[in-house]
Amino acid sequence: MTTNTLKHVAIVAAMHGDEVYGIELYNAILTKHPELADYISLIVGNERAYSERKRYIDTDMNRSFGLAKESHELQEIARLKTTLRTTKPDYILDIHTTRRDSGNFFISGELNASRIAICSLFNFDVCVMKDPVINTSFIGNNSKAISLEYSLKSIDASTTLNFIENTTKLITQAPLANANTNQTIYEVERLISPDEYSSYSPLVNYEIKNEGTALMVPKDESEMDAEYFGFWCKEAA
Repeated sequence: MTTNTLKHVAIVAAMHGDEVYGIELYNAILTKHPELADYISLIVGNERAYSERKRYIDTDMNRSFGLAKESHELQEIARLKTTLRTTKPDYILDIHTTRRDSGNFFISGELNASRIAICSLFNFDVCVMKDPVINTSFIGNNSKAISLEYSLKSIDASTTLNFIENTTKLITQAPLANANTNQTIYEVERLISPDEYSSYSPLVNYEIKNEGTALMVPKDESEMDAEYFGFWCKEAA
């Protein structure tokens, strides 16, 4: 391995200011692999919201890309874009967490070579977003970026170690020992409406209904950490 073969990975963390696991992951990988410090960077998405440990200041940053209405989050988006233009990462990992007991999975725009390279390293299902909500999201406006959604109920020492190992492989371009055969790719056709969620209550993750497979579903009000009630998905052809 030579340094000119190493790739640069950017971790975007705390785009929602109360979701801090991405910062923990960045610190963990540098602790284990300080020699990779020049090849991995941390970008705190919403710095003020992170400092106040709240989801956002004026409006959800991850629903504000491409919008013209003035807000604190538009200033954060401008800073994020400037930082990415300066650092020029090869891959961008957008780290999110949820209180929902939905496991760990990717949320992606249309799959391309960069996103496929990332997905191939993790044994996570992939949700390719078709709903228009992607148009104002970070991943909908940056083709190198993919979101990793971690359930807080699924995070432990092995989760962090898995991220360290896989991100190190991404940087070093280490060959895969085995193909990822347990991964399912879903297309998110639309979001679950409040009425649908209520009519099917209780609705659980991976339950199949006429509308599709339900994912990212909250158990009850205590897990409602986003404005939607989950995804209706179908397996990609």
